[in-house]
Amino acid sequence: MDAAEKTLLYKVLEGLSTSEKTESTKSEDSFFLKEPAEYLEKLKKRSKDISESININVGDILIWKDGLKNKRYPSYGQPAIVLSKIEPPLIDDDVTYNERLNIQLGFITENDEFFAFNYDGNRFKFFNK
Repeated sequence: MDAAEKTLLYKVLEGLSTSEKTESTKSEDSFFLKEPAEYLEKLKKRSKDISESININVGDILIWKDGLKNKRYPSYGQPAIVLSKIEPPLIDDDVTYNERLNIQLGFITENDEFFAFNYDGNRFKFFNK
């Protein structure tokens, strides 16, 4: 971590420590307040991971990349099949603020129901058994 990053981090942490917090905010802040260097490393890694795309084709089996799950389903580690590629990508600006939805995935729920939803393919990696 260079000097500029440290300065920025300390300013952010100082602002957080002086502002009024609710109980839920305190628990959410605890990780980056206790482990700021580790937090910044994870932040950089996840930023890199979400910007990396893979060549996805219909029929591929995918799972979430670590730390990039932003939907309830499928669960982490649960394989899903690519049903279609969406060209051009849909832009979901209602929920996730301009998330680029470029694949449709199908998976089976715990109730043995087959669901299909649209996702950002950059959040997924290939499933390797």
